[in-house]
Amino acid sequence: GLVMMVGRGRGPQFADQAESFLVLFHTPEAFTAFLSKPWSIFTYMFFHSGLFHLAGNMILLYYMGRILLDFQDNKKFFTIYFGGGLLGALLYMFVHAVLPSFAGTGSMQGASGAVMSVVVAAAVLLPNYELFFFRTFKIQLKWIALVLVGIDVLYLTASNNGGHLAHIGGAIFGSL
Repeated sequence: GLVMMVGRGRGPQFADQAESFLVLFHTPEAFTAFLSKPWSIFTYMFFHSGLFHLAGNMILLYYMGRILLDFQDNKKFFTIYFGGGLLGALLYMFVHAVLPSFAGTGSMQGASGAVMSVVVAAAVLLPNYELFFFRTFKIQLKWIALVLVGIDVLYLTASNNGGHLAHIGGAIFGSL
């Protein structure tokens, strides 16, 4: 990812130092580790594991955010966005503390939980709002949100369970 691009040509030691620095901003799965870096519950939303992770989140945020902002003011939008991200991080830490079988991811990063909150909030507010995909077919927001949340529930025990937990936390906040 970014660490390898930044560290290219500078040797493995630079890449290790950069990775150690970036982990300071990721939300850890263990609550005790979180206590030593409480800012990470907020900062994890601004760091992504790769270009496709970042691009996917930003494309979804752009389109769903524009729809939501047509019907909500900026203050409510930011409450939905950051509230979803915070609940996603809290759910991630809670589940890892309660269910040891989920442990092992180490830390989490990405805006996916916050973005999922925006998607679900838009779908709850405007369930029958239609999007015209590829100038071929229409789909209502409620079906987009249901499919995205369904994927997270189905793949919860697969790889990246931290990301799926953050998505579900964001979806819960967005639905409220």
